[in-house]
Amino acid sequence: MPPFDFAVPGVTSISVDLHKYAYCPKGVSILLHRDEDLRRPQYFGYAGWPGYTMVNPVISSTRSGGPIAAAYAVLRHIGDSGYLALAGRTREAVRGLAAAVSDVDGLRPLAPAETTVVCFTSDGDPDLFVLADELAARGWHTQPQFAFVDLPASIHLTVTAAVAPQVAAFATDPAAAVGAGRAGGPGGLPPGDPTAPLPELLAALGLSGGLPERMATVNTLLNAVPPVLRERLLIDFLSHLQQPL
Repeated sequence: MPPFDFAVPGVTSISVDLHKYAYCPKGVSILLHRDEDLRRPQYFGYAGWPGYTMVNPVISSTRSGGPIAAAYAVLRHIGDSGYLALAGRTREAVRGLAAAVSDVDGLRPLAPAETTVVCFTSDGDPDLFVLADELAARGWHTQPQFAFVDLPASIHLTVTAAVAPQVAAFATDPAAAVGAGRAGGPGGLPPGDPTAPLPELLAALGLSGGLPERMATVNTLLNAVPPVLRERLLIDFLSHLQQPL
């Protein structure tokens, strides 16, 4: 592995979400600092009022100790040797998934699979968002990512040790999904103006009655608009979901 921690000049902090590769319950994260001087501003103390002096050692202030106790128990139970074994299974799973993608004509890794992520794109045929739908139809729920600056749209696989038993089943599905995607053609942009009011846009997308089974048309629209408009559309849609019936 290349250096990635405080051994790298310029790395001053490291955050860790323990619900990911520590396999703990959600609700506990760790923020590490290179030295004490960098850590001190994280703490909060205030005595400029007539009440008791406020001192908080963590960013979130008042919180339950339950998730912390659960995370501590999991860390102690798995232990160093357990985490090394989980990391080994994860690494083998990454290699298997990356090989399955690399073997398919029309797909290519977007970056070397050096850690726990496999990220790949297509050469345009099949349409990447149609490919994501075809993988979903085969039981593989991936994370499509939109184009950004000079990076093309891509599909992102986050790999944990739990994925390892499924690698063999995944091996043949990318090729099948590519074939089906090429036969079905691209998703295409929906009719209408993406800056139109949300009800009009939802009607054009066929979303007035809820989310569709296939997301290629929605993802194609979100990929085509500028990031600022994409943010507005997604926020408007979240707000729409909270409207009383």
